[in-house]
Amino acid sequence: MTLPALIALLFPTVVHAGSCDLVLHWDQQAIDSCIRELKSEIFVLRLQVQTEESLNRLMRSNLCLLATDIKTENAASIAEIACAELRERAAAKKKVVPGGPKKP
Repeated sequence: MTLPALIALLFPTVVHAGSCDLVLHWDQQAIDSCIRELKSEIFVLRLQVQTEESLNRLMRSNLCLLATDIKTENAASIAEIACAELRERAAAKKKVVPGGPKKP
């Protein structure tokens, strides 16, 4: 039985051992495979971050609209916070110089 198979049996929560995990001999092929896998993981993680940021902006916009529609004292303060953040982000995006680093 190979080492990865043994580990999979002992630790069933580990679903997949990647190219960079449990390498017994680092040769050029193993390094290249590991680099490809890490680049792919970075790409997927960047997409996940972009998705979360988009959802966050959408939720803030919805909160701003909902709180403004409710028009109660508590909702007014929620609306002020949510809308102020949206305005700040919009203003920060306008200040970004083309070709320069983006502000968060």
